[in-house]
Amino acid sequence: MSAVSAVICERIAADGSKATGTFILTASHNPGGPTEDFGIKYNMENGGPAPESVTDKIFSNTKTITEYLIVEDLPDVDISVVGVTSFSGPEGPFDVDVFDSTIDYIKLMKIIFDFESIKKLLSSPKFTFCYDALHGVTGTYAKCIFVEELGADENSLLNCVPKEDFGGGHPDPNLTYKISLTE
Repeated sequence: MSAVSAVICERIAADGSKATGTFILTASHNPGGPTEDFGIKYNMENGGPAPESVTDKIFSNTKTITEYLIVEDLPDVDISVVGVTSFSGPEGPFDVDVFDSTIDYIKLMKIIFDFESIKKLLSSPKFTFCYDALHGVTGTYAKCIFVEELGADENSLLNCVPKEDFGGGHPDPNLTYKISLTE
């Protein structure tokens, strides 16, 4: 399960409602854009991918859009600061909730996996591993999980600083793009 799926399942709106789904802007699904390194997908309230009937309906609805509105002059939101920022816009008040998604993801992973057993394995001098985040956002999760939660040596992690251009590489770990993973 992806971190986004964990967030969809865990987060509850201020009014007590759960998310019904989310649009995910991602480099690794439904490739599009000039170099096919950008895509959009929709996951349902259970965190899983939407069935084709739902995505077909969304696509159909996009063909009927005749206008869209842009709100000008809203203050910037500092996304490095966790918390809620409230705005008053032309359509009324709204909030932007910045949260650390690694918390939701780690909470779920601790339910699925035995972190204590993994921690013992990683502390064994007979065991080594390497994790390559390919300069994608998973590098942030890798540091939190492997280093902070499980006590792994940070030298076991490669390319964990997310970069807009994936460090000149490709975000897909397919051996077509990342033969160095096997070297």
